[in-house]
Amino acid sequence: MKNTYSVMAFCILAVFSLCANARNAEPDVLPDIKKASNNLISQQQENTISGKVVDVNGEPVIGASVVEAGTPTNGTITDINGVFSLSVKKNAMLDISYIGYVTQQVQTTPGKMLTVTLEENIKALDEVVVIGYGQQRVATVTGSVSQIKTEKIAVAPVANVSNMLAGQLPGLVSKQTSGLPGLDDASLNIRGFDAPLIIVDGMETSFNNIDANQIESISILKDGAASIYGARAGNGVILITTKRGKSSKPTITVNSSYTLQGSTNVMKSGSSAERAQYSRDTWIYSGNPAETAPYTEEQIQKYKDGTDPKYLNTDWYAASIRKFAPQQNHNVSISGGNEKMKYYGYFGYNTQETILKKNGGHYDRYNFQSNVDTKITDRLSATMDLMYIKEQRYYTSGADMISSNNNFWNDLIYRASPMYPLELPDPSKLAYAEVTMGSPVFATNSELAGYVERINNITQFKGALQYDFKYIPGLKAKGTIIYRNDSYDQKTFKKQASFYTYNSETDQYTLVRNSQDPTSLNMGASNNTKLIQQYSLNYDETFAKSHHISGLFMFESVDEKSKNLNASRTGFVSTALDELFAGNSTTAANNSSSSAVGRVSWIGRINYSYLDRYMVETILRADASSRFAKGHRWGYFPSVSLGWNMAEETFMKQLDFVDNLKIRLSYGESGYDAVANFAYLTGYTFDSSYTLGSNLISGLTPSGLPNINLTWERMKIYNAGVDYSLWNRKLYGDAEFFYRKRSGIPGTRSSSLPSSFGAALPTENLNSINTKGFELRLGTTGDIGSVAYDISGNVSYSRSKWNYYDEPEYTDPDQERLYKNSGRYTDRRYGYVFDGLFTSQDEINAWNCTFEDLNNDNSSLRPGDAKYKDLNGDGVINWRDQKEIGKGATPHWMFGFNLNLKYRNFDLSALFQGGIRLHNIRDLSGGNLFPLSEYVE
Repeated sequence: MKNTYSVMAFCILAVFSLCANARNAEPDVLPDIKKASNNLISQQQENTISGKVVDVNGEPVIGASVVEAGTPTNGTITDINGVFSLSVKKNAMLDISYIGYVTQQVQTTPGKMLTVTLEENIKALDEVVVIGYGQQRVATVTGSVSQIKTEKIAVAPVANVSNMLAGQLPGLVSKQTSGLPGLDDASLNIRGFDAPLIIVDGMETSFNNIDANQIESISILKDGAASIYGARAGNGVILITTKRGKSSKPTITVNSSYTLQGSTNVMKSGSSAERAQYSRDTWIYSGNPAETAPYTEEQIQKYKDGTDPKYLNTDWYAASIRKFAPQQNHNVSISGGNEKMKYYGYFGYNTQETILKKNGGHYDRYNFQSNVDTKITDRLSATMDLMYIKEQRYYTSGADMISSNNNFWNDLIYRASPMYPLELPDPSKLAYAEVTMGSPVFATNSELAGYVERINNITQFKGALQYDFKYIPGLKAKGTIIYRNDSYDQKTFKKQASFYTYNSETDQYTLVRNSQDPTSLNMGASNNTKLIQQYSLNYDETFAKSHHISGLFMFESVDEKSKNLNASRTGFVSTALDELFAGNSTTAANNSSSSAVGRVSWIGRINYSYLDRYMVETILRADASSRFAKGHRWGYFPSVSLGWNMAEETFMKQLDFVDNLKIRLSYGESGYDAVANFAYLTGYTFDSSYTLGSNLISGLTPSGLPNINLTWERMKIYNAGVDYSLWNRKLYGDAEFFYRKRSGIPGTRSSSLPSSFGAALPTENLNSINTKGFELRLGTTGDIGSVAYDISGNVSYSRSKWNYYDEPEYTDPDQERLYKNSGRYTDRRYGYVFDGLFTSQDEINAWNCTFEDLNNDNSSLRPGDAKYKDLNGDGVINWRDQKEIGKGATPHWMFGFNLNLKYRNFDLSALFQGGIRLHNIRDLSGGNLFPLSEYVE
């Protein structure tokens, strides 16, 4: 495609040059041409040099100028393959140049084929970045906006795009908590805030079901630039733009990949010998005689030896989980067009299997997209976009993976006892493993335990008309309508089975229990629609070649509706029919719900730039939400940002190593309206019960007091930044410093009012938080011989503190130290300070402290128990001895390192990313894996 653009540009330039020369030619030019020709013939008798000119991606540069240094009349241009041939003097130098690229001078060597790589001249490029409701040249951006292109997003075959963003963009915090196919998306936040607003081609939605190959770019608005989205932009905005067609011949792209996915580090449960030893130690250290312990030392040794068939050590993990699961991704796209019409089409298929060993389930996704741009007349153009996504999630219902991963690992894999056999002599009977689901082998097999199937269908249509005004240059009117329908059907069928133990001496089977869930069927359906209407005037014009003014004025309305239906039955006589009518009608249950939300907005933006040197941007958005009472529905969100590109100043011109040096300042306000739905109305709960006389009557119960004053959360953010590029991007990057205050956070006064208050209190705009931090990015790009490189790293820090938190007035200093929130960081963990283990009874007897939870009596303590530090020195271990021992689960520090190398047609990309200063609590109580119920890492 790039070749086609180059050919077109070359042809246009050539025609323009011939026309200009023919129009301006003088009679005495012809003799000069003849002299130049004779000179060229003379040079051809010397050395003929051949070579190829390519860009950093190895693509040929068509129409590049190749001139002998010092002899401007001796030159040529590269052909459609980027190849040239030129006769020059011995040891001559060549000047090679092309529009938008840095000119290079190379030494010629007779008989050697040259390969010259041209680098893009960043100062010469008018690269654009996607911002709210439009695009803007990077040179004039004054807000904190980061962008990543498709080349970095689609570099690895991942099913979920959110997992590719970690470490790529400063300020973006990415945390993946699940690896379940179809539910393995990473939670994202910007600068440690809550979940951001995500916009895909103008529609607020998730992008976890979009293929990376569909995406053109991802932009992140982190400061006042997000104010243009007003009520929903308080936590920042992520903008996803999909690919569109370009003027070129039809280009077909095919991608296909097969990947193996596996768990990098999974804890294994204890062996039979370890569990037996733990049970014996627990018994003895509890003061019981060793003679009556559950296991003897001889029995424990038999578990270790593994030679006695009565002393088993079954590996339920290996029987249920495989090391690797396959993933496939296949897609094809076509794009092209001309001045009248451009088109882009895409079809992709992705499938992932779970790591469960047998019939463990899968996730399938189909993506279809069609984007068309047409020019109806010289001044009227239209766009028509269609997107369809189908997802199928199919899992085993016994593993309960959708509801909770903890249930899967703790209650199933870790709790299963290795002392029971994997199989029984009678294959028609299932072996018991001492878990409520019977055994992991049963629960992880959808044919045995049942299944959960969920099918999502998403259809989105976007149509737009744009008119360019004839008599007002730069003014355009645009109307856009976006409609989206998102529906799903879910079916959960659970099968109950019986589990046995076997006595080899008597050849008898004993029924121990049935699996915990009776045979049941639950079916649910949901249908959600959203309609967005946007009508705008856009203005973009440059005056006197120095003053650039652009503006946007828009009206937007959003209407959302949702319907849900659910039905279930139990009491199935047989599992052969997984339909509702096959269940017991007396167990039938059903439910439904619906909702509707609306929003209207007025949006304005004005940008001014003088010679790309001084820049200012102002934004004002007004939103009205149906969630709030009249008089509190409108929110107004302004923003202003300033930019100064010092590199364009006259006094900086003498510093020729400075490519770009821009200072940015911004202030913006935004909001968040999802604080409560219609909390200004008195609500009621249905199906409450009243006793009237001796009768139980169903009726309505008030849900609490209304609050007509409830309104938006408000965010105010201050940002200062600098962008720099030196020595033709041999050193480049940016730095950001920010402070955000979030006020009006909803809460109730349950902490500051007595519990004797006679009603459920309403939600109020009570609490406030401030967040501060910084971001740094540093990179270098260039080439060493035939190897082109781009190496960059980024680091960011943020942490939040409560400005105000509704809480009681503490009078006890220890209570204030441990429980007070106002003025303190939001992510603190308190606990006791571990001081080792008791190693002997003598150490316990000599310990000068007691546990308050043990009634200050240490007689029950045994060697191996934990001891804690007495921080206040009163000799009693209680809540007053706790202190801050950890942070939250979201990292304060995020870092990323990107490495991109290119050698001819080969490239190497690597990404390293991580987070620092976070703590995760692991609950290890399931399956007697360890004696501690949880630990902090």
